[in-house]
Parts: sequence; structure tokens; C-alpha cells
Amino acid sequence: MEDKSQTIKKIGAQVEDTYKRAFFDLLKERTASNPPDYEWLTRLYGEIRAKLTKLLKLDSQLRKEIESSMDCDLF
Repeated sequence: MEDKSQTIKKIGAQVEDTYKRAFFDLLKERTASNPPDYEWLTRLYGEIRAKLTKLLKLDSQLRKEIESSMDCDLF
């Protein structure tokens, strides 16, 4: 018989796997559509950039590097 923590870990792994699969299925669907929906991908890139920079202090060198290298317009 499994203990509670093993069951919770197993469920957590299943949820994570499902989310990852759903994300990559959506990514594939959006980029394979005719015409491809690159706007969605660009918004996602911008959201990732924003979330990364919010984790860092305003004067952080890493934050400045992320902001300068992850150019949403260029992407």
C-alpha cells in the first residue's frame, strides 16, 4: 500500500505531465495552423520575459541582460 506522500507525488507528476503535453499540443496547433498564429507565441514570449524580470531587482545585472537580450519586437 502506498503512503500518502507517494500518492501525492504521483498525482503531481501526472498533473505536470498533462500540463506540459497540453502546452506543447497547443504550441504545435498554433504554429501549424494556416496561417500560423505567431502572435500567440510572441505574447507568450513577452509574458515569460515579464515574469522573469519581475523576479529580479530593478538594478540587477541579470534583469538588465534579460531585458536587452529578450527583445519581443525582434522575436
